[in-house]
Amino acid sequence: MAIKAVISISFALALIFASPGEAKDITDTSAPNTSITCASKPEQAHLKRGETGSDVSVLQNALNDHGAHLTVDGIFGRHTEKAVKDFQAQSGLATTGEVDSRTWSVLAGDPERELGTAKQVAEKANAQAVNPTEQVASLNSALDEANAQRAELQTKLDEATSELDSAKQAAEKANAERAELQIKLDEAMGELDSAKQAAEKWKAQRAELQTKLDEATSQLDSAKRAAEKANAQRAELQTELDKTKSEVKVAQAQLTLEQRSAQRAQLQTSAELQTELGKAKSELKAAQAELAVEKANAQCHMFSPGLAAATIKAGDLRMAQGHAVAALKWYRDGLAGADCVAKAWQQNLSLSYGKVGDVLKTQGKFAEALKSYRDGLAIAEHLAKSDPANLVWQRDVSISYNKIGDVLKQEGNLAEALNAYEESLAISDRLAKADSGNIDRQRDLAIGQGRVARVLAETGDASRAIDMLQQGRAIIVRLKEQSPNNDQLSEDLVEFDDGIEKLEHANISKIGPAKPTQTEP
Repeated sequence: MAIKAVISISFALALIFASPGEAKDITDTSAPNTSITCASKPEQAHLKRGETGSDVSVLQNALNDHGAHLTVDGIFGRHTEKAVKDFQAQSGLATTGEVDSRTWSVLAGDPERELGTAKQVAEKANAQAVNPTEQVASLNSALDEANAQRAELQTKLDEATSELDSAKQAAEKANAERAELQIKLDEAMGELDSAKQAAEKWKAQRAELQTKLDEATSQLDSAKRAAEKANAQRAELQTELDKTKSEVKVAQAQLTLEQRSAQRAQLQTSAELQTELGKAKSELKAAQAELAVEKANAQCHMFSPGLAAATIKAGDLRMAQGHAVAALKWYRDGLAGADCVAKAWQQNLSLSYGKVGDVLKTQGKFAEALKSYRDGLAIAEHLAKSDPANLVWQRDVSISYNKIGDVLKQEGNLAEALNAYEESLAISDRLAKADSGNIDRQRDLAIGQGRVARVLAETGDASRAIDMLQQGRAIIVRLKEQSPNNDQLSEDLVEFDDGIEKLEHANISKIGPAKPTQTEP
């Protein structure tokens, strides 16, 4: 740029300080021969794109003389306009593309105008070349600023590159975690499918068990109806049988009394006579009480819902006839019969609850079994309280408590199981004392003591457990002496001995007779 400025300055100075003749020579040397002269130059025609004519042809020739390659056709078109702009740019004129008087002057080579143009160029070059040092300093400053901007941009580029690398690493890590999560999701979906299959299988098994339970319930209902029908059919036979049993027991009691009276004569002291006489009276009293119960049961068996209704109708008939006393008797008989029928039905209902509980327990449905046992217990206790002399109903209550205790023990609820077993044991103790000659009632007491002993051992009370087992064993030994050929008692004795030995030597929790069970009526 400095060289161009020097050249321009030199050219301008040459124009300024040369004589007119020298100036003409210089001009002639630097410019090509032109076809435009002062005589031939158009009258300062202002030409622009779109015009035509001879003035345009003159313009095209002049532009060709200055290096353009136009076809001289007298038409001011796109190419002519471009040639005009190029010439104006080269000559330092405004690039309007239109030919005005100044453009014509430069094309024609007007010395004065060229000199003025040269002066302007020289002044501009001189202004640019006044102080190269300042330009260099300015360029250096601009270069430093550019370098600083470049360094700043490079820093930002490095930061962006680092962030890009971090983003790539994070993306790779996220992709890895996503793949891992996808694997876990696939595993979870597989487990879910397996769980669904297991659930479907369980539903099928449950439906099958429910079907079996429904069938069993239906069979139970059929059995109940058949039993009711059979009970109705055997009522008369049972009445006769009970009557015969009662007569036999009375005869046996009288025979025993007579035998004791005969033996009394053989006794040596009055004390022995009194003891035997008291024992005989006690046995006679027990036989009479049992006979009264059996007579009452026999009367109940004679009654049916139809007979009770007929009795009430007979009372209505007597009342209509004005016989109030006779009607009252019939009503009371009907009430007694209906009460017997209701109690018999309630006993069968209680036993049915127990049977249903047994089935549920074998299926592992302990909560449902426990509820069924307790429903049966409530009915049994109501019957027992209504007739405390009925030993059969009292024993039903004892059996219900034992079944409840068995379920609670299986559930691990030892405290409540122990309470249930002790309730049953208290009833068995009362029944055994009320009928000391009945082997079954005595054995019930011993087996109940064994049940309580097993729970005591599991709760850690070994001392009480051993004491309870020894009491039960003493009862079994006494019964064995009365019935030496009873195999069941022999098995019971082995179980009690084994339980006592384990507690005394090994301190094992599970003890007592496991096999012997209380026989239901």
